Amino acid sequence: MGSLREEHKRIARDRILEGLAVEIAEHGLLGLSVPAVAERAGVSQRTVYNYFENKDVLVGSLGEWAETQLGQRGGRIVEADLDQIPQALEINFRLFSELGVLFTALARIAATADVDSPAMATTNRLSSRRTDAVRIAIARVRPDLDSDAVEAVTAMFRTVMSFGTWSRLANDFGLSGADAGRVAAWAFSVLLDALRDGRGPFDSDR
Repeated sequence: MGSLREEHKRIARDRILEGLAVEIAEHGLLGLSVPAVAERAGVSQRTVYNYFENKDVLVGSLGEWAETQLGQRGGRIVEADLDQIPQALEINFRLFSELGVLFTALARIAATADVDSPAMATTNRLSSRRTDAVRIAIARVRPDLDSDAVEAVTAMFRTVMSFGTWSRLANDFGLSGADAGRVAAWAFSVLLDALRDGRGPFDSDR
């Protein structure tokens, strides 16, 4: 009985987050209301608040839930090994398109939410962890670069890796998820090769 109850809770929570994603993907984050999310999910407002303390907690839960959905479909979270990132991008960008509404919603949140808002706390924590791993990996590849140069290269690499880049390629330019993944993987590989070969903006003698 206990496991059945937990499964019902998981299903209800998933429905709420699915409804949230659709609402944000279609209408954006500004003006988002719990009643609208509850209606999308086919549950009462009370049910929403049973799972999420307030709207910030609700929105803040979407990023972690998206990672779970991605992982269940074979997505790859790789930051520490730069050589594995291109393949991960091909896989992940294809899945971003398969989960289009969810990652479109995340892209809209990232574009409009106050970076310091409670709703962004979980997303910021996940992003900071990835950024730190990429920064360390870059410093290992190019120990000669100073901290400012490492930070700039990290920013470029993380931009290529982001679902914001997927959104531009897929939603703005109409690329399929597979094509967007190939383009992002190619861009990352070119940048990584240039970094290793000393052909970057901080290698003025090349």
